[in-house]
Amino acid sequence: MQQKIFKFFLIFLLIFIFSFFIFPQISYLYFSKNQACFFWNKDISNFEKDQMEFFSESEKFFDKNKTEKIKTSQSDFLEIKLKNKKIEIRKDDKVIWETHEDWRVEDFIFADSANKGENYLNLLVWKTGSYGPQKPTWIEKNDFNIRNHLFIFKINNFAIEPVWQSSALPKPNCEIVIADVNNDQENELIVLEGDYNNQKCQGQYVAVWKWHEWGFQNEWRSEKGNYENLRIKFFDQKNYIVVN
Repeated sequence: MQQKIFKFFLIFLLIFIFSFFIFPQISYLYFSKNQACFFWNKDISNFEKDQMEFFSESEKFFDKNKTEKIKTSQSDFLEIKLKNKKIEIRKDDKVIWETHEDWRVEDFIFADSANKGENYLNLLVWKTGSYGPQKPTWIEKNDFNIRNHLFIFKINNFAIEPVWQSSALPKPNCEIVIADVNNDQENELIVLEGDYNNQKCQGQYVAVWKWHEWGFQNEWRSEKGNYENLRIKFFDQKNYIVVN
């Protein structure tokens, strides 16, 4: 009897998984029910939750391993690859830079995070210690717990140079996108914020940050929830923040 139940369950599971590929409307229904969208409402000068539903086939299964091909300011083409929590930058299939062996990269994006007219490599990095070799004068002792950081690099003639590196973030950033989400003609940094008690870095808040002089300031934070697959969708002349 137990074997029959197990076989029935296994057949049902296989049919369900197979249907995601054969009948995309099934996966549409699954994701639309578990989707949240936020947009800038200029009438109240704040973000508001909407019931809009966005879907594309490429979003059925979310995978943080990704590859992005970029064009540098010198008009050279490079490939940035995130795999197994490591970043490699390649030029003509040759690795020209990679992240430190002690770093664990959660996500990255190549975009203008500081509104300076050029794109930067923005990394969400797990590493030991709140600070590097140089720490603020008021800090007596470095924190050597594993913490999450935002590191920004400039790609200049194949040289990858650090521009800005945060100390340990108050909340770990699990995913990152960069876009103008409040129609002010400047980019905002949008992240999913997690909890240091959750080692899987599950997003609990959608947060919007903006560069001010020499650092980022928080502009908005959503209600608490369980969020993943952060992306931006343009519709009706504005950008929507979309999460599952």
